[in-house]
Parts: sequence; C-alpha cells; structure tokens
Amino acid sequence: RSKRTLSASQRVTALLDKPMFSFLTEEEKRETVVTIQGDVAVPNIGMSQNDSQDVYENYNITHVINSAACVNFTEPLEIAAESNITSALQLQDLTKRLKNKNAIYTYLSTAFIHGNQIGSAECPLAEELFDF
Repeated sequence: RSKRTLSASQRVTALLDKPMFSFLTEEEKRETVVTIQGDVAVPNIGMSQNDSQDVYENYNITHVINSAACVNFTEPLEIAAESNITSALQLQDLTKRLKNKNAIYTYLSTAFIHGNQIGSAECPLAEELFDF
C-alpha cells in the first residue's frame, strides 16, 4: 500500500535497494518481485479484480510473507486488532486461494516487552530468561 508520499511500488523498490538484497541482480529483482497495490486489512486484500485474477491464476507464488502490523502500542484495541489480526486472516485466505497449493504463509511478529529497565545499543540489557 502507499504510505506517506511513496507508492507501494516505490516502497518495494526502496526495500530491494537495501544491502540485504544485494545478492540479487536488478534483473532478478524485476523478475521475482511483483508489487500489487492493496490493503491487508480489507477483504480480498483491497486488490482490484484484475490484480486478484493475476494473483490467484497467473502468478506462481511460493511464499506469502506477512510483516504488516500496527506497532503503536497506545492504539485503541479495535484499530490494533484490525491491523494485526484481520490482516493475518486476510493473507491466510489469500494463500489458500493461490494456484500453487504448496505456497507457504509466514507471519513475522513484533513482540514488545518493556519493564522498568532501559537498554541501548552501547549498553544492552542482560539476556536473562524470566523465571516463573
């Protein structure tokens, strides 16, 4: 989806330009990744009918990776649930409807735990497991 002043396509291009994707050639990036405008919080991912048909019938999608999430921890529950739960259900449904029935759905979660301690890159918190 678009965000601020960037289109979905511009956002994907910026992502693929990051060093972590330097192992891919520009041609591999163009041939491997297709950007489709949508919104994971609405039915059918907010795709147009033409985009839906392409996704379900024409592309050989092997993986659906869900990294969409609301990470504003003061968001009202209804808004956070729509962003975090509805989006996951919508993308699971999309994965089930793909032509490739072996497509893998992966959900990346953001976990947030904040105690009364503060850490930084220079002075990280000690890695201790919580003891019940």
